[in-house]
Amino acid sequence: MLEVSGLTKRYGSHVVLDGVKAAFATNAIHFVMGPNGAGKSTFLRCLLQLVPYSGEIHWRGRPIDPSERLVFPVLDAAPFYPRLTGRQNLKVLAPEALGRSSAYVDDRLLRQRFGRYSRGQAMRLALTAALQSGTDLVVMDEPANGLDRETMLALRTDLLAMRGERTFVLTGHQLEFYEDIVDTVTLLRGGTLRRVDDSGVRRRSLAEIYDADRPTSAS
Repeated sequence: MLEVSGLTKRYGSHVVLDGVKAAFATNAIHFVMGPNGAGKSTFLRCLLQLVPYSGEIHWRGRPIDPSERLVFPVLDAAPFYPRLTGRQNLKVLAPEALGRSSAYVDDRLLRQRFGRYSRGQAMRLALTAALQSGTDLVVMDEPANGLDRETMLALRTDLLAMRGERTFVLTGHQLEFYEDIVDTVTLLRGGTLRRVDDSGVRRRSLAEIYDADRPTSAS
C-alpha cells in the first residue's frame, strides 16, 4: 500500500498540495488526472522524494528511501546523464535492463549519447529502464507523451501484463490511452486529491468523469 497523509507542498506563498490524503493499493494501476497546473507532477515528485514537502508518504508501511531503489520514475525530464550513451545510462540506473530485448529501444539508439535523444526517444529509454528495473512501485508522469502509435500500443500491452504484479501511479492528459488499463481514478484539483472511481465499477469514460468534475463558471 502507498499511503499519503497530510501532504503539503508550497512554492513561496502558493499552496500546490494542501494536506493531501490518499491510499493506493499494491499491484494495480492508479491514474491521477487534473487540469494543467493542478500539481500532478509536483505530487509525483513528492512521492519520489525529489522535492521537499511536509506530511508523510509511506510505501508498504515505511517512509520511501530512494537509495533502496524500490521506486522508479518516468518523468518528462528524464533523469539520465546527457554525456553517457543510452546503454551506459541503463548500466548506471537500471542494470537489470541490460541484455534484455525491449520494445522501446534498439542497439542503434542505445549506442547514441543521451544528449542527442529526441523527447520521444528519451521517454522510450525511461520506459525501458522502469519496466525492466524490477522495482515494486513505478511512478509515471505522462508516459504517453512523445510516443508514436506503435510504442503507445507496446506500452499499453506491457502495463496490462504487469498490472497484477507491480504498482503504477500514472498521470496524463491523453485520456483515451488510459481508458481501459487503469484500476482507479483520482482527481487532483484545488490542492486536494479525491478518488472518483475504483476498479471494476466504472460506468463512465475518463472524459466523462473529468468533465463532470469541472467547476462550473458563475453566471
